This record gives sequence, structure tokens and C-alpha cells, in this order.
Amino acid sequence: MDNNDRKKGFADFESDIAMLRAIIDSAPEGIVVADSKGDVVLTNGAADELYSHPVSRRSAFKGLTSLTVVDSDDKPYNPENLPLRRSALKGETLTSIELTLVWPDGERRDLLMNTAPIRAEDGAILGAVGIFQDITLRKQSAEDVRESRKQVIDILNSISDAFYALDNSWRFTYLNQRAEKLLRRRKEELLFRNIWTEFPEEVDSTFSREYKRAKLENMPVSFEAYYPRLEIWLKVDAYPYKNGLSVFFSDITEQKRIAQELRENQQLLHGIIYSTSSIIFVKDTQGRFVLVNHEFEKVFKVGKEELLGKTDFDLFEPDIAERFAANDREIFETGQLQEFEETALHDDGVHTYLTVKFPLRDVNGDVYALCGIATDITNRKRVEEELKESEERFRTTFELAAVGIAHVDLEGRFIRLNKIYCDIVGYPKEELTNLRFQDITHPDDLENDLRQLRALRAGEIETYSMEKRYIKKDGSIAWVNLSASVVRNDDGEPRYYIAVVEDISERKLT
Repeated sequence: MDNNDRKKGFADFESDIAMLRAIIDSAPEGIVVADSKGDVVLTNGAADELYSHPVSRRSAFKGLTSLTVVDSDDKPYNPENLPLRRSALKGETLTSIELTLVWPDGERRDLLMNTAPIRAEDGAILGAVGIFQDITLRKQSAEDVRESRKQVIDILNSISDAFYALDNSWRFTYLNQRAEKLLRRRKEELLFRNIWTEFPEEVDSTFSREYKRAKLENMPVSFEAYYPRLEIWLKVDAYPYKNGLSVFFSDITEQKRIAQELRENQQLLHGIIYSTSSIIFVKDTQGRFVLVNHEFEKVFKVGKEELLGKTDFDLFEPDIAERFAANDREIFETGQLQEFEETALHDDGVHTYLTVKFPLRDVNGDVYALCGIATDITNRKRVEEELKESEERFRTTFELAAVGIAHVDLEGRFIRLNKIYCDIVGYPKEELTNLRFQDITHPDDLENDLRQLRALRAGEIETYSMEKRYIKKDGSIAWVNLSASVVRNDDGEPRYYIAVVEDISERKLT
């Protein structure tokens, strides 16, 4: 090789280094590159700004000798265990490592770091690259931490998933393996070839428009677009730099599918909420309505727009509103689902609602609102009251009747008796409930009684009457006039017998 070739080769090498430097400097995250010994050989502007000065070549962490590096547990790092050195010396790939730089004056800077080894084609470790983001301010707030983590993950995924660089003539100058896989093209086929020539279907696409806008405005762009040729959705972050464009992209087809399913589920939930005949509402911790369904609007004759932001005290009488509010407070205090019977005044009178209330929690598990589902049970309560009154009337009639009454199951066992019946047969109620009517019927009357009972059960007769004798507990005889009938279920099957007896002993024995 003559001197001119060497000069040209060196110039090409310097050009490649300059291009690499420009690409790295275009990234908003701090980037450090180490050689195979773990010595830092390259930093970008973002890293220099954090350290206040660049780290000099072949002097690993020389600029940081006055700093202490601690891990997420605030324990100092052993220099050999620093993430960048582990990647360079051991070939480890480390993601989402949190570490903190501590200055002698106590100032702290929190970093979120991702490191990976740089390998030759034969797998030999050539060095390592570290990418970090200053998350000091974001860690001051839990919400900021979550948001920054999402942003960092998005960026790191873009870098680790797929990356390519374009020069100002829209020619590929670099592709990583993930980019080759996603684009389904080998690096050797694309390097130094025009992207629009190789992918002509994208000439008038969102990709071309956004890339050109990034270069024209010299501003990063971020967008999502469908790639028909590959039938996938891509999330793209493109960063312009002096000599071209750096493009980070990842496959978000699955996320899009999940988002579509979420939208469909939300539409389904919306349909259920707004088509049900139950009243549904959501209140925040201050008792203000944040959601009501159509049934709520219809029943209480108030529009959603008019109601949102208001409380029960703006809608109901004070005593009713206070009861609602007390039940709400119980939900917020206990954090448990509960049922309440609540009443509200309507034009046709007071209505009773069975209301299920339960807390709504955010991603941290904190209660931020409650949901209520109320069902009008006014008619059911009315029927229950009528049934209760009917049962009370029956009980009174049963107990105060001037004749003896007994309910007997199909085997003859006593299941219900009034006091008069017990007095006639001379047994306490507690003993009779352990006996059958056959046990206290005079043997000479039993066959006639059973014969008519069988006819009654078979539906051949509806009732029968007879005079019969009971053997009382003391062995004496009680003459009665028996009237018997049967109670059947809705299918006509017999359930139990009713025996009404009149004491005729005095007449029969005189």
C-alpha cells in the first residue's frame, strides 16, 4: 500500500469516526464507550455535560475519581463491578441499572443505565457501550418516576430492538441485527444504498414525510405507522444530526392489538353501563359525581352535564343526602364492597333501592372513587311487607282459633300445631312434634282415617270429615269431629295435610 492509499484509508477511518461521533452526539441520552479493558474511549455531549468535562482516552473514570458511585441501595460500587466494566470485561448485558453519582459536597445525580458488550464477528469482546439518562428530578415524584421509566424503557427498547443511520443522501450507513430482522434485509444489501430506492413503497408514506420533516426542521420526530409490506406497526423515533438521521424503531403490533381490544372492552363496558335498567354512578372521594348512566338521568330527571361535579346535597333533601354520604364514607373508610338499602323520594312516593357500593383503586391500590349500582326494590319490599302481614294474620288466626288445628306431613308427623289442638289431645307441643297422628289415634278409628287420607292424597276427594277418638297422654279418650284437607304445590303434588278438630267429648260421653 503506497502513502496515498494509507492517507486515503486514514481519511476514511477519520470520516467513519466523525460520523459515529455525530450519531452518538445526536442522542439526548448520555453515551459512554469503553475498550476491551474497560477504559472509556468515547463520550457524547450529554455524558460530558453530566460529568462537566469529557473523560480522557485510556484513563478509565479519571474524571470521576472525586466521585462516589453507589447502587440503588446506596452502597458504594466496587470499581470492577461498575456496569460498563462488567460489560467490557465479562460480556454482560445490563439493563435498567439505577446508580447514583455522589460529589464530595453531597450533591447527588441519579442515573438509569443500560450497558452491553461490543463484539466482533467472531464473538470477541471489543469493548462496551453504556447509555444512561439523568433521572434525578424525576425521582422526586412517584408519578415522574413512572413516566421517566416508561420513557427510558421506550428509548432503550428502540435502541436494543432496531436502529439504522442514514446520511444526507438518504443512504444507509449502519444497521444493527434487529433492524435487519425487522426489515427482512441483510446489512450488506442495504449499506450505502438509498432507502427510497430499496423501499419504494415508502416514498410517499408517513415514514418519508416524518423523516424529511425532522431534517427540514432539525427537530426529533416520534410517530407510529403501519408498514404494509411487513404487515406490522412500528413506533419510530428519528433524530437529525449534521450528516444525516438516526432512526430507532420497534415492533408495536402486539401493543396495537391490545389497545384495540381495550377499546372494544371499553365500548362493551360503556354499552353495559348505559343500557342496563340499574342505576349506575361513580363519585370521587369528595362525593362529587363523575359518571352517571342514562337510567340515573331518567329516574332522577337530571342531565349528566348538569349533575357532574355536584354532590347528593345538590340533588336530594338534606336528610336523604346525609344518609347517602354516610354510606359512601363507610366505603372509603373500609375499602370494602358493601350493600345498603337506600331510599329516595320520587313523584309517586318513596322508593327503596338495594345499592351495591365498592371502591375504585388506582395503579398504586389507593382508593380514588366509588361505584354504585342501585336496583329499585320498592315492589319487592311491598310484596315482602304484604307477605309478612299475611303470615302474621295467619299466625294470629292459627293460634287464636276456637278449634284445634294441626299441619301433618305426608308420613303423619306433626309439623305445626296450635294450643287448642294440644289441649284436646292432652300432649305438650314439644312431645307431639316427635309423634305421628297414627300414634295417638284410637286403633278402632285408624283404618277408616287412613283410607280417607289415601283418597284425599290421590285427589279422589278434596276433603273428608269423620268422628274419631284420640288416646290422650293420660290414657283417657278424647272424641273429636275431624275435618281434613290437603295442601298441594304448583305442580299439584301434595305437600302436607291440614287437620281441624272440634272437641265433642262432652257430647259423646253424656
